[in-house]
Amino acid sequence: MRRTIFIGLLILFATSVGAVALESITVCSFDINELGHYAEKETRVLAQILANYDIVLIQGIVAPPYDGTFPNGNPYEPDTTVAAFFDEMTLVWGYDYVLSEEDTGKRLLNHSNEPWTEWFVVFYDPTLIEPINGAGAYLAEDVSANPVYDRVPYAFPLRHIKTGFDFVLISVHLHEGAGADDQAKRAEELAAIAGWIEIDGQTTGETEYLVVGSMNFADCSEILSCTPTDCRFLNPTYSGDCLATDASLTPSLPYDGLLFTQRVEVDYVFGLRVIDLVSGLAAVWNPFAEPVEDAFGDLGFTKKISDHNPIVFRFQIASGDWD
Repeated sequence: MRRTIFIGLLILFATSVGAVALESITVCSFDINELGHYAEKETRVLAQILANYDIVLIQGIVAPPYDGTFPNGNPYEPDTTVAAFFDEMTLVWGYDYVLSEEDTGKRLLNHSNEPWTEWFVVFYDPTLIEPINGAGAYLAEDVSANPVYDRVPYAFPLRHIKTGFDFVLISVHLHEGAGADDQAKRAEELAAIAGWIEIDGQTTGETEYLVVGSMNFADCSEILSCTPTDCRFLNPTYSGDCLATDASLTPSLPYDGLLFTQRVEVDYVFGLRVIDLVSGLAAVWNPFAEPVEDAFGDLGFTKKISDHNPIVFRFQIASGDWD
């Protein structure tokens, strides 16, 4: 009888340990495509789709949502459409957020609500996640006309409240284009990100970094050729498939993906999932059931929704931290 009880306790202990080890965080990343430029954005619908995950990273915001000031003291010019999206995410769905302190872009001029600059934001479930030190940081000081990055990536240090597990999400929007020079530029940007991770890790002791967002790859072969040393990609998936993430009638481009350091325990069984906005929101962007090519054309879908589909992945955490 005692042996039976002992075995039962061992099984219970093993189960409880396994439950902790398998606890995970779900992350959604979405290039919303010039939110703040297109007044037609379906902010309520998009927020409802994104609000199923612990963390939501957004690229493609071109204006701030609310009043504020830039680091140089100049005031923001908030945009009502961006504010509507933030209101949905925070007031309706209960997220908190960290917003970059200013916009970044490849022109000399930033602090402008024009499509050539971009803000980064992370929304997070405040019952599960908290920011470390309350803020994030750009990977470089010169955020306009940077010699390496078209848009300087933004790092969000975060912590899982229950376990104390900390990690850094780096939101990116890499150079666009399919030519050889374009691919070389993206490789340069990724190499610079890897260099920043190495320096930051040496300074902070952090080992879990996830680079997420709009990477604009032409195909899977480009991804495989530019993966930095000691990092892995989730698109292509663990099985070698290449997932198209462009929101089009015939998706074909692996625009969005996840690059992560070796210590990150990405859930390969869950994999990388793509939310199909074209078919899923057909009633929104084509409410009168017009011929699909006609309704999709003239940037109607892009203005209302986006030219990217969101991607979703999850990674495992354990009690305590590796760092």
